[in-house]
Amino acid sequence: MTVNGIKKRTIVAIIAVLMTVSVITLSLSGCQTPDRQFEINAAEGDYGGRVYEYMQTLANDYPARTMATEGERKAAEYISSVMSGLGYTSEYEYEGIKGLDGFKLGFTRYDGSSVNDAYAYNVIFEKKASSESSLGEILLMCQYDNLYSETDGEKEWQADGSYESGGAVAVMLTLAETLKDKVSDYDLTFAFFTGGSYTWMGAKQYIDNLKRADLDNLRLAINFSMLFGGSNLYLYTSEKETSYGNFMTQAGSGLTQVPKDKSISFNVLTNDAILNYVHAGMLGNHYYLINKQIPVANFLSLDWSCKDNPMMTEMKGKTNVYHSKDDTFATLKERKGEQGIKDEANGVMLTCLTVLDTSNSEVLSSALAKADDEGLNLTAQSARTNSLLNIILKIVLIAAIFAVAGTVKRYVQKHKDKYIPQTEDEPTNETPEPFSDAFDDFSKSKSAKPDDTGIKQDDDFKDDPFV
Repeated sequence: MTVNGIKKRTIVAIIAVLMTVSVITLSLSGCQTPDRQFEINAAEGDYGGRVYEYMQTLANDYPARTMATEGERKAAEYISSVMSGLGYTSEYEYEGIKGLDGFKLGFTRYDGSSVNDAYAYNVIFEKKASSESSLGEILLMCQYDNLYSETDGEKEWQADGSYESGGAVAVMLTLAETLKDKVSDYDLTFAFFTGGSYTWMGAKQYIDNLKRADLDNLRLAINFSMLFGGSNLYLYTSEKETSYGNFMTQAGSGLTQVPKDKSISFNVLTNDAILNYVHAGMLGNHYYLINKQIPVANFLSLDWSCKDNPMMTEMKGKTNVYHSKDDTFATLKERKGEQGIKDEANGVMLTCLTVLDTSNSEVLSSALAKADDEGLNLTAQSARTNSLLNIILKIVLIAAIFAVAGTVKRYVQKHKDKYIPQTEDEPTNETPEPFSDAFDDFSKSKSAKPDDTGIKQDDDFKDDPFV
């Protein structure tokens, strides 16, 4: 082995080590301790009664809100009339109805029947920030459809969907009513999506059509999911602790702490998923924004610590009403009582009003500014990408270890006179055995072979795949 050969291998080893250190450093970059305490001005008021009234209207006057039905269109027009009456504007309009975003789709209902070339409707309204220096956009969203028109083969379910969507729509309309005359430092978008009962197809339609500039301007998305049908009220924000998540939790009213064990299901809904699993907190319109690494928050009502049912349990000792014939306003009143619904509704309202209050805008903006560094985008790519990076990292690490080991070994072998003390052979007084010289000569003559193969005998490790 030449000196130049050793130098080359040393350089290769150093490069491999540097590559390994770089990969590890990049994977750990952005890991910082999130802020946990904030100076917050809490909102006050009693809004539960107004939410309850909107829920009654939806259940009594617009119970049939199933996607791709006439009832869905009527519900969309009702929501449009309320938002327009409150003074909100919209860049969307469909067949003369302000705020409607109509689109064609095909899907399969729960009874197995196919729907082709049908129209469905999202309802989108907005309110621009009060000053020209907007801090960005906050998206408030829910689904408004239900499974009323689904059948068991003969009869319609006739479930007005108060748990799955009615309560959330009522909160959104009450928020719009409360915020219409208030100053805001953020552009506010109110999105009432259809297709929530069918993997949130309306939300996917809307989010897939957002431009890159729209996504860059979107600071936070707040989703209102299943409300007023579970034992507790939760606010889910992220798989990791974040400053904005801590801010919203501190701003929360009537919240129960999200459990660490969330009944994870190992499946994904889209190919661009950044995580290879889902759970109840991730399931909603906001799922498609999680995959685009937008900060999200999701309100939901259930008993997250109870494991009576797979994925989620609404109330201990009771069967789930989600996606069933029992998802009705009457069921919710029976389970929680009128005052229980109003109290939980007020908790959701006060939490949102605190988050959106202009006196807390600077704190919220600072917390959201750290979301990129604290979130999942630096450490949790898609399952396929993440697995590939792990494989590459392991290969580089193994190669680096073998390269360093081989270089050290060759260096020691070349300089063994320097590092390994040599001892002189001491004379021996042993008497040679009879015939020993003759036996040695005979052995050498039998074992010796001419070196006529042309193969170099000393191993220079050039064929070692790990070096």
